[in-house]
Amino acid sequence: MSGQSGDTGGESQTTTHQTQRVTQQEDSYADLVTAPLTKQFAKFSGATGAGVGVGLGVMFLLLKFVGAPTITQSTGGSGGSGSNAGIAATQFVNSSAQFTIYLLPLLAAAFAAVVGLYAAREIDAEDRETYVASAAGGLAGALALFVVGAFLVSMAFGTASLQGSTVVQKPGSVEFGNLLVNAVAVGAGAAVVAAATTWTHRTQA
Repeated sequence: MSGQSGDTGGESQTTTHQTQRVTQQEDSYADLVTAPLTKQFAKFSGATGAGVGVGLGVMFLLLKFVGAPTITQSTGGSGGSGSNAGIAATQFVNSSAQFTIYLLPLLAAAFAAVVGLYAAREIDAEDRETYVASAAGGLAGALALFVVGAFLVSMAFGTASLQGSTVVQKPGSVEFGNLLVNAVAVGAGAAVVAAATTWTHRTQA
């Protein structure tokens, strides 16, 4: 009996040591954030988000130089039509760019959802690693998209005034402090969206 009791005690201690060893081997979230998988996926998502931002910026920079209102209203005369057209073109670009900047947080959220879905399907790792990598990717991608996109789109802003018969255009300015604060807020929300999308796909699909 005493031998059996000793064996049972030994088995219990072995099981306890194994459990402790498994717990010790499990990486913390701090370790997962700095893991190569997380860094690689964040770089991939950041580069993709920056590419989307550059595309939006190029679009509006082209509109700044060649854009014109799609819908025009007749003024009932031909005098100063060229000047009016120049001012109308600037107003058209400004309103379009402002609307796009308002939409950038929503675009970043949609981008983060795509990143999260991609992570859930393509990353071959344990769930905890995948969730952290997905969140990092959503954060990096949304930050890059928002900062690059907002900066380049803002460069299309300007004012147009009529001096005599000449339209004088002046460029707008970017408030970098506000841009960075907004980008951090958008990136944090995007990280949650990406991780939640990955979790949903891994556990509910």
